[in-house]
Amino acid sequence: MIDNCALVLEGGGLRGVFSAGVLDYFLDNQLDFSYIIGVSAGACNAFSYISKQKKRTLKIFTDFVHDKRYASYTNLLNTGNVFGMDFIFQDIQDTLLPFDYDTFRNSKQELVIGATNLSNGEAVYFNKSDYLDNIKHLSHATRASSSLPFVSQIVKFEGYDLLDGGLSDPVPYKKALEVHKKAIVVLTRDSTYRKKPFRHKHLLKYYYKNYPNFMNLMLERYSNYNNHMDQLTKLEQEGKILIIRPQNPVKLKRLEKNISKLKSLYFDGYNTTKDNYERISSFLT
Repeated sequence: MIDNCALVLEGGGLRGVFSAGVLDYFLDNQLDFSYIIGVSAGACNAFSYISKQKKRTLKIFTDFVHDKRYASYTNLLNTGNVFGMDFIFQDIQDTLLPFDYDTFRNSKQELVIGATNLSNGEAVYFNKSDYLDNIKHLSHATRASSSLPFVSQIVKFEGYDLLDGGLSDPVPYKKALEVHKKAIVVLTRDSTYRKKPFRHKHLLKYYYKNYPNFMNLMLERYSNYNNHMDQLTKLEQEGKILIIRPQNPVKLKRLEKNISKLKSLYFDGYNTTKDNYERISSFLT
């Protein structure tokens, strides 16, 4: 068990298949981090990592990519969610690709899931250790963390109105460094990527007029994200974090249906981690 370094997982929707490759390499080499924090797809990936179910996340991404129940604009019209949340967090999780609840629950690894509180526009975090008696209930936090604005319904959980954790804390390295002095950070964009300002204010007013703090967050999101990237670069130069990320721009559609592209990005994550194994080992020791 690695207890001197945190593991931080960025989200990114289907780009999370890159992180799935990284985590499967960790599983193959018994790199078990005691503290893991993630948002959106990063939090989803962490479940299969902690339950030791190698390639489960890859199978979720590829086996159901053409299933309209998984992701489709039909879902959006019928349920208000472009991703079929009930299908993902119930049918897949409990029946089609069963999740190993017992291994997850009994693992000593802590998982922290970040989501965005619409009322104040700030991040809120949920710890696995607080839900050991009801792990299924914790999946609601992951559902909230994975709920993208405009194409997902607001998730009500623990008294909060919640959406995508990456909106308020795109890469939760600060939270991780409160617990450990160093962290390995897995990103799903290459080093050149920066966000641009949000230009559809009318959509914010239409969908979220009752959440003025959240609207302000969305308008400042690009700046927040870009500052995160700049700070992460600085921290890596200082030796406080180590970043694993795609080497080239990731070109996937929001609802990517090309299985070859998804598998290629998965193996990119696996092989990038493999190529950096000595650097990772040196950082950990």
